[in-house]
Amino acid sequence: MSISIHSVKKALIAAAATLLMCASPALAQEAKGEFVLAKEVHWGKVTLPPGTYNYSLQQNGFAVVFLRPVEGAPGYMLMAKSISRVEPSNPDSLLLERRGDKWFVSSLTIKYLNEELFFTMPPVERLEESHRKMASMTTP
Repeated sequence: MSISIHSVKKALIAAAATLLMCASPALAQEAKGEFVLAKEVHWGKVTLPPGTYNYSLQQNGFAVVFLRPVEGAPGYMLMAKSISRVEPSNPDSLLLERRGDKWFVSSLTIKYLNEELFFTMPPVERLEESHRKMASMTTP
């Protein structure tokens, strides 16, 4: 019985494909944590009331944050628009930005993964125009 190089190549390719398919769940990264909001905050299209929240992050080609109030109310699923690497010395943090009279989540830094996840916020231009109009109305 002879083995051809062609059949060996096919077997190696099949073995590599099988390993990749089996390893993909292992490549997914997870992180969990908790934070407290003292004020109402907008995170993407979700408005979060003040309170304590648990989050878990799942990554498998894209980043999804699963957010749940500690009190047990229904949770939310939020997708990051982009991800950046950060220095290992950066602590876990939730960055909030004030736009007008509202607070928005700009990013979530996860030290364990050395990553900062960025989230969608309203365009700055509209808010700057409204600030300009208000400033011109109050100027004598």
